[in-house]
Amino acid sequence: MTLHISNGNQKMGNIPSFSLPAGLTCCGGRNAPCFKDCYAERLAKIRPSVREAYEDNLRMLNGNMKECEKFLHLYFDGINSPRLFRIHVSGDFYSTDYMRMWLRIADSHPHTQFMAFTKQFDVVKFFLESIPENFTLIASAWPGVPLPKWVEGALPIAYMQDGTETRIPESAHVCEGDCSGCCRGYCWSMKTGDAVVLPKH
Repeated sequence: MTLHISNGNQKMGNIPSFSLPAGLTCCGGRNAPCFKDCYAERLAKIRPSVREAYEDNLRMLNGNMKECEKFLHLYFDGINSPRLFRIHVSGDFYSTDYMRMWLRIADSHPHTQFMAFTKQFDVVKFFLESIPENFTLIASAWPGVPLPKWVEGALPIAYMQDGTETRIPESAHVCEGDCSGCCRGYCWSMKTGDAVVLPKH
């Protein structure tokens, strides 16, 4: 079994990532307010190989999650294990079992800092007390879509700015669109109470 792990992209540079299909694993699915403007779905449409890789990852997880977890442990045990890793350029934590898998992986590999954005609040809310220090979980806020009341006091928040978002605090860090060149690796080091602004792209 070989899962598809990206070695990076234009925004993240050489920071690797693991992804799933947009919509199929996201809160609200293809009816979610963010789906019509989803950059990951646009990428999948113009690059069929990317769509196939994301779909393969989900198919393998649904077929044998234990074997997928073994593969990922071996990847992070390797001599080239990354310092920073992003879970989901596309996709989200679609089940509690899947979320538990990533928490176990992060907990077993403290030398890697993991980061993920999420809108799957009904899934992740059960794990707030068990997130390892090397796993930064960030709530993704979409313009016009209310956040659950508990989120602000529990997770850092990323605001997508399309010109209509009004909830952004003055202290929020504005993303410049280059993760590998970010002087602080900001999103990987965010804490509860922190906020980042992601201009629409």
